[in-house]
Amino acid sequence: MDKKNDMPSDQKTRKRFFIFFAGAVIVLLILFLAGAPAISTALKNVLIPELKALSGENVTIGDIHLNPFPLSIEAKEVAVSDERGNSLVAAERVKAYIGLAGLLNKTLSIRRLVLKEPRVTAGRQKIEEVVRHIKAYLEKERKDALKVKIKAVEVVSGGIHISDDALNGVMDVKGLSGEVIIGETQRIKATVQELMIDREGWPKIACDVNTAIVLKKDRVEIRHLHVGSYGSLFKGEGIYAQGKGSFKTNLSLLVNSVKRFLGLKEKGDGQITAKGEIRIEKDERSVPSIRAEKLSPSLKLQTEKARLPGLDNILVNLKLEGDFYIQTLMELLKVKERIEGLIDFDGEITGPLSDFTGRARARLQKGNLFTVDIESLKCNVIYKNGVITFEDGYGMVYNGIAHADASMHLPVADGFTVNVKFQAIDSRSAFKLIRWDPGIPDGKVDGELLTSGSEFSPDGWFVYKALGAVQRARKKETQPPTDNVLNRITDIKGNYSLRGAHVSLSNLKINTSLSNISANGTIDLESKALNLTSSLVTETISDLTSPYYREAEGRGDFSGEIGGSFDDPRISGRVTLTNSAIEGYKTDNFIADFSYQKNLLHLRESLFRSRGEEHRVKGKISFPEAKEIFDLSMPVYDLSVTLRKADFERAVKVFYKEFTGTGTLSADLKIG
Repeated sequence: MDKKNDMPSDQKTRKRFFIFFAGAVIVLLILFLAGAPAISTALKNVLIPELKALSGENVTIGDIHLNPFPLSIEAKEVAVSDERGNSLVAAERVKAYIGLAGLLNKTLSIRRLVLKEPRVTAGRQKIEEVVRHIKAYLEKERKDALKVKIKAVEVVSGGIHISDDALNGVMDVKGLSGEVIIGETQRIKATVQELMIDREGWPKIACDVNTAIVLKKDRVEIRHLHVGSYGSLFKGEGIYAQGKGSFKTNLSLLVNSVKRFLGLKEKGDGQITAKGEIRIEKDERSVPSIRAEKLSPSLKLQTEKARLPGLDNILVNLKLEGDFYIQTLMELLKVKERIEGLIDFDGEITGPLSDFTGRARARLQKGNLFTVDIESLKCNVIYKNGVITFEDGYGMVYNGIAHADASMHLPVADGFTVNVKFQAIDSRSAFKLIRWDPGIPDGKVDGELLTSGSEFSPDGWFVYKALGAVQRARKKETQPPTDNVLNRITDIKGNYSLRGAHVSLSNLKINTSLSNISANGTIDLESKALNLTSSLVTETISDLTSPYYREAEGRGDFSGEIGGSFDDPRISGRVTLTNSAIEGYKTDNFIADFSYQKNLLHLRESLFRSRGEEHRVKGKISFPEAKEIFDLSMPVYDLSVTLRKADFERAVKVFYKEFTGTGTLSADLKIG
């Protein structure tokens, strides 16, 4: 017997059984009638006003069903819209699995809330307005209100479209599926088939996401995070707790993904991989605190006490390798100079994000650096303090050897420095660098190129040596067709400076086996014009005129200017010949002030002197059939000649080969 209630224990047991049985019958009856329209209407009459009060927007629900096994409430065609009827939230089905354990404490326990095909379509301002309304609703104290406790939320095939007029952008989420488990330890799993962010001034972001996160009282665990975009894939996992964290990463980046992502047009083949760790060090000035209270369904940082880690506190230690076309990077950096080629590398990035250092060993193949064709080039690459440096470069250039160093400021490539020392490169290719073909024999060139600033404006020196007879014979097809003075050049050396289309030459020395030329001046590559001052010493003038004209002999000195165009240069100045002979007429010396182009020799003043003789010649000699410079064949004369005691026969034979005669001649003549 129960003394307290003055009732036998067996009677009390039977009473409890009858009460339980009656309650069960009532519950079964309710469940039997759950599908009835009256139940659906009654539930909607309860839920719709409450949801409207919660959101501040219009709410509609199609049918509601109460399912007995398992105990759940399912609502179809749930929609939230604004006062204009624009849809904000719509769900094909919403199903709540109910637990009855907390009803005595006025708590409705929802073991799992399932949202099937939910769609959120709203502007950012509208979402902020609804969130403020919900927050104000939840902060109200109501004594008789039924508390709702949700243990898990599942989303199946959801979608989100958020627009922002202020930022002129939109965010689209398609294929959103996942779950949030709420409790002392919260777990989040989510999969997004397509996440798209399109904002004015930004590249269009399109990717898929798969992640699993565990939120504990004192730490955040990222079990996995996978982000894919245009074939590239990022994988990561890590832990963040007590102001410190470690995140292991694995990135496989297709360069073509970057090209599509940023709208680049240059060749985009290649792949880059990065593996390693990203660490967050504790900021001793302020340690973030993570709390689990009032964080259902998501974790909320106490921002009043917390601060995000600065770049100084985020340290990277990544191993990188891969290959890509460097012109893609140059397009990204908006570098307009010609820098091309396939580059492969193996290196690392270490240090804090605010001042990280990168080192790599790189190789460039089939490339071009500032118009210099590169067969292959290996170098060390170092990035530090916003400058990327290429050191100890060694490679094959134009069948020769090059040693190169370079540096460039990043991320804005507003300045660079390039220094290249080359040995035994092909001369034909070397002259192409300054866009000039002087028509000299093929040879080898040593030299140096140095440029710095925001444009390619090199300075340097060079030494050219023509190939030997055997080497030239092997390359016969590339030689000038005629053995003229240009083809007799053996070596050239000098200093150069290129500014835009203008080449400045200084200390220029040009040698044949019999002649030496010194020159200084400029070459205009755009108009193909020469402007040089020069001097010449030759053992015999025929070294310059052969094979077109072989009837001139004598040691010569010249000083003057070389101007005009590449195809028809103009030589003007003063020439002196000693022990000279022209068409067999010998003199002790010859002095002339003249100007000469391919088709015209203008003698402003010329003087022939020998013992007892003095002759003067003025006028013009044209060469209408001349194809190249110094082609003096088929002359047409227009001369004024003054002869004093000239050998009669030899003087006339200069102009008329078949003439014979004797004596001396003094006369003023007009020839032409």
